[in-house]
Amino acid sequence: MKKYHIKWYLLLVLVILLGGIGASLTCFNLSWIETTPNEAKITINFLVPMNHEHFEENIKITALDQSHNQYSYQVNWLNTQVVEIKLKEEGKTRGHKIELFIDHAPSTIQNIYKSSRIPVQFKTEICIKSPQQHLTISSTKAFSVTFNTPISLKELCRAFQCEVPFLIEAYHESSNENLNDKTTQFIFKPSKPLENGKVYSLVFKAGMRAVSGVCLKQDLHIELEVDQKPTILEVYPNNRDKWIGLYPRFLVTSKENITGAIAKLNGKTLNGILTDKRHAYFLADELLLPETNYSLEIQVKVKSGEVSEVKKIEFSTTSIDHDRIWLDIHYDEATIDCYQGKKKIRRIPCQFPRYLLPFGTYYLQGKQEIYEDDVHQLGGNYWIIISGKMGIQGDLRDAYWQPITMSSNASNLVISDEHAAWLYEKVENDTMVTFRR
Repeated sequence: MKKYHIKWYLLLVLVILLGGIGASLTCFNLSWIETTPNEAKITINFLVPMNHEHFEENIKITALDQSHNQYSYQVNWLNTQVVEIKLKEEGKTRGHKIELFIDHAPSTIQNIYKSSRIPVQFKTEICIKSPQQHLTISSTKAFSVTFNTPISLKELCRAFQCEVPFLIEAYHESSNENLNDKTTQFIFKPSKPLENGKVYSLVFKAGMRAVSGVCLKQDLHIELEVDQKPTILEVYPNNRDKWIGLYPRFLVTSKENITGAIAKLNGKTLNGILTDKRHAYFLADELLLPETNYSLEIQVKVKSGEVSEVKKIEFSTTSIDHDRIWLDIHYDEATIDCYQGKKKIRRIPCQFPRYLLPFGTYYLQGKQEIYEDDVHQLGGNYWIIISGKMGIQGDLRDAYWQPITMSSNASNLVISDEHAAWLYEKVENDTMVTFRR
């Protein structure tokens, strides 16, 4: 396709004949454009011989549609006064509009400089970049459709067809572009929940026009398959459980592979932490209250965004007798708070080993007067066993039982011998220990 821009050619000839060559001739040029998909060739006849050596320093390319594309160009002089500039779109999206600006390029005639502003509309055939023909979606969550070239929201809604209604919005990376409904990416959200397991056909009809003016030649189809709801197989605590510790590690097991989990504890949202493809856990922000009833609602989510039905359980926490000793270990504060009933009776500074138990509630499994690690030649007095992998001990000691500084090979929380002796005397088997961040 060619478009000619004749700019006072006859007047230029007349001025030249009259000897009036000067700075006023800077915009008198003859130019035309040839476009092919993703490329444009601009030919400019400056009507006077040009200085070729530094010409490219005077070329500027400006996007007119807020695109973030990259553009490359090649310059080829056909003769002393006619240049051919080949422009190419290099970005992920195509079909943008730009302005090629020749800014004050010097000619070979003294005091004669040439300028030209030429708008260029790239054109490309419309296609869908993602998804590719088939998409598994959630019954309620939004999904996106991305085209290779900008389209107006109004035009897309006109050409869109589906047996169920969707709310459609133009997506922009920057909030400053929200008023501009011309973009390549659109968000589709079902107006009402879709039927699980059903397949819907989303169609963009032929004739849909891109911002560049190119029309879609034939219908584009996307097959939408609504995912099945995932199933929760197991949770902890169980419904109606009692005597739950004050910092439980809530657990969920899914039948399907999951990408996330969410829970509400008495209405407060907890985000799940995945331990593998089918398991997740939750931790409360703080200790639970003793002798209190709690409601826990859990859901899991799969890759499509589909979520399970709510699994609701009720449980109650353990009681705290006025003389019962229990321990609250703070990882971030590096302390062990010792309680008798609800009263804090001692705070003990501690040092943590490299490998820790998962956060949660534990119950002491026993105690021994000394701890010995034959592999690393380490040990300590007053060993209180939290689990088979970690406990609490007094000052760290070497093979000769001399106190040493903390080692990366230590297996236990280390406190002073003074605190360890006191703690060793106070605690018994099954003493509750909460371990939290």
